[in-house]
Amino acid sequence: MCFITFNCLGQDPWMLDFVKPAQNPIMQADSSYTFNCPVTNKLVKWQKADVFNPGAIVRNDTVFLLFRAEDNPRAILGGRTSRIGLAYSTNGIDFVKYPEPVLFPDQDEFQTWDFPGGVEDPRVVELVNGSYLMLYTSWNQDVARLSSATSNDLIKWQKHGPVFQKAHEGRFLDTWSKSGSVVT
Repeated sequence: MCFITFNCLGQDPWMLDFVKPAQNPIMQADSSYTFNCPVTNKLVKWQKADVFNPGAIVRNDTVFLLFRAEDNPRAILGGRTSRIGLAYSTNGIDFVKYPEPVLFPDQDEFQTWDFPGGVEDPRVVELVNGSYLMLYTSWNQDVARLSSATSNDLIKWQKHGPVFQKAHEGRFLDTWSKSGSVVT
């Protein structure tokens, strides 16, 4: 592995052409989006508190954002449930959100790691076979674990659980590992 470091200053010429869009922020929390939580079997306003920390991918001239959304603005920090939503845009500013989250805590083998804190901080890459790999954080409000999921369409995801689950006989399963980065 090789690491290359360099220094840059805020006035470096390559940094000067960024423009803040007038529609800032380009996405906001919206309490009109509801979802039946399969763990609690309750209708939740899954984007009521926050919408933030997206991962993006471009496919066929369309920007797809996988974003973190939190449900309960009255809960203490760390007491909300996060879910991952999907939005798309053809110009990178005006986004259309899918009505329900595409990744969420469920009554499945991953519930121990994904609930009650949720799934958050998505990062996505397209694989050589045209499918997608998402790294995300599973948060059970005890230990954050870097987890993975795959999809063929960015909408239906198959969870694979914590990425360090089997590494070194599971020694790192209960070690804090949050918000992965992907370099391709």
